[in-house]
Amino acid sequence: MYKEKKNSWKLNYLAYAMYFITGVVCMQVGSNMSGLIELYQKPVETIALITSAFAAGRTLSVSIIGKLSERKDPLKILLIGTIFVLLYLLGIIIPAYDLALLFAFLGGIGMSCQDVLCPILLSNVNAKNYSSALSAGQALFGLGGFSISLLTGYMFRMGKPFYYSNLILSFAG
Repeated sequence: MYKEKKNSWKLNYLAYAMYFITGVVCMQVGSNMSGLIELYQKPVETIALITSAFAAGRTLSVSIIGKLSERKDPLKILLIGTIFVLLYLLGIIIPAYDLALLFAFLGGIGMSCQDVLCPILLSNVNAKNYSSALSAGQALFGLGGFSISLLTGYMFRMGKPFYYSNLILSFAG
C-alpha cells in the first residue's frame, strides 16, 4: 500500500502527529473546564456535553470511516480527519457553545480517522517493527494529553487565557 521508502518518514510523521493531536483533544475539555465555563457562561454539566458530542462523532463514524477507507484514498480521509481534529481544537475557543458542540462532533469524526487509519499506515510503513511503531504512536497520544494539561495549567498560573495552550499545540501537531 504505502511501502515507498522515500515517503515512509512522511507517513510516519503524519500518523505520529495525528496520535499526538488526538491525545490533546481528548484531554482538552477536562483540562480547560474552568476556562470553558467562563467562556460559555454555562454550568459544568453543560460544558461536559462537549465531550459527549466528541464521543458521539467518534462512535457514529468509526465503522463508516473503516468502510470508506477501503474504497477511497486513506491518506485523503486521514487529511480530512486531521482537519476535523484541528477544527475542534481551535473551534472550541470560539465563544459560541452550539458551535463548540458541532466542532466537538467533527473532532470525534476526526479521531475515528486516526483510530482506523493510523494503525494501517504504521503497519504498512513499519512492517518489520509494527509493534514498536504502534507503541510509539500510543506514547505520543499520551504525550498529547499530558501536554494540554501541563500547558493549560501553566497558562492559568501565568494569568493567560486557557486557549493559548490550544493555539500552541495546534501548531505543534
